[in-house]
Amino acid sequence: MIRKAEEADIPAILGLLRQVLAIHAEGRPDIFKKIGYKYDAGELKSVLSEEGRSTFVYTSDDGEVLGHCFCVAITQK
Repeated sequence: MIRKAEEADIPAILGLLRQVLAIHAEGRPDIFKKIGYKYDAGELKSVLSEEGRSTFVYTSDDGEVLGHCFCVAITQK
């Protein structure tokens, strides 16, 4: 199921972001460090509530978050 992310999903999203970082660091250690993060829990909470941005999660049948997607709406003037 794909649904809009909620605050309760933050730990799972942070875990997925750590997995992505590890894959990047393994493939390109000259660019990516194994330690670090894109967002901390507080920043991710802000991202989830920011106007013009949407975050979605993909969950298993039992509700486990298996994937995420950050979306940004860009409007032209």
